[in-house]
Amino acid sequence: MSPRSTLHSPVSYRTSGVLLVLSGVAVLVGQLIGLLRWKGMYSLTENRSSDLAASTCGVLRDTSGVRFVCNPQHTVTAATVIASGLLVVCAAVLMAVAARRDGDQGVIGTASLLGVAGLATVVSGVIPVDVHGLGHDIALLLYLIAMWAAMEVLVDSATRHAETTGDAHPLIYGAYVPITRVMEFFSIVGALTLIFSGRDVMPGAFERVALDVLTVWIVVFGLGLISLGGAADRERMRVAAMERQHWAIKAGPSSAATAGFGREVDE
Repeated sequence: MSPRSTLHSPVSYRTSGVLLVLSGVAVLVGQLIGLLRWKGMYSLTENRSSDLAASTCGVLRDTSGVRFVCNPQHTVTAATVIASGLLVVCAAVLMAVAARRDGDQGVIGTASLLGVAGLATVVSGVIPVDVHGLGHDIALLLYLIAMWAAMEVLVDSATRHAETTGDAHPLIYGAYVPITRVMEFFSIVGALTLIFSGRDVMPGAFERVALDVLTVWIVVFGLGLISLGGAADRERMRVAAMERQHWAIKAGPSSAATAGFGREVDE
């Protein structure tokens, strides 16, 4: 019998990868639209990335300092943030469903944390930084923590999976593991620098490092899922094909010998 494969299922890791890539692209496109439509000068070091979705046009004062915000297309930028979060939630649900079906318990933890990160993204898009700064920042902090936790669980799960089974993890393996480690490190450094430096040292730049690195990782992770199509399932299919070939080779001579024995008796 052929092994169950997410490659031939309507609920697949590959579909999750497509959704994650679209999620990252949505955020980047929304930011690009905000930058192109921005009135005045947008400072990459002083203005926060959240300023691109601010609903007002004027001077904004918060814990990150005093700065000018004005994006006439703020609703478009905010909509892309919300859409991005929803896409991550959908991808997480598909991962969890596929993991439960195939019995890959290690994937469920990562999927759950990604779902929390997606919901936090939606909240940050619904609550602009100029309307309720504290609520917006809490949502971003929850997003950061959930993403870091998801990356940590993913890498740990992949490492233990390889050590105990010698099989490929269904979500990540190979070069994607150290890439995840490095990007998580830079995001954490950016966030800690932002928190402890406050408004004194380029708050916009360090918030961008903390958040945008994770956005890029979402795209990289999604591309990995698309190209791998569920690494563990491909490995299972390969092993199953080798086993079928092995048994076919063993069965071949046996059948021939049986047929030859019958002819000798008839003669």
